[in-house]
Amino acid sequence: MNWENELKKASKEVEIVTKVINFFWNTSPTVLVEMLFGKVHGGYDQEWISRYKQGFNVFWGYLDDSNRQKFVDAAMEQYG
Repeated sequence: MNWENELKKASKEVEIVTKVINFFWNTSPTVLVEMLFGKVHGGYDQEWISRYKQGFNVFWGYLDDSNRQKFVDAAMEQYG
């Protein structure tokens, strides 16, 4: 096993996770909800804001795969 390549790969993965977490904590929940779901009505936005307030693990856990990808793409765009 080439340890240098494995370390570079792990380093890149940690970088992505760090950007995602920073994006979560540095973006208002209303902006996140609108980015992921567009304009929502009927309390759906408040449900997601409540999940945001419960922390990253809860918020992330409720997202489907396509919205997780949107979230990661936005974080990577924001933090280069």
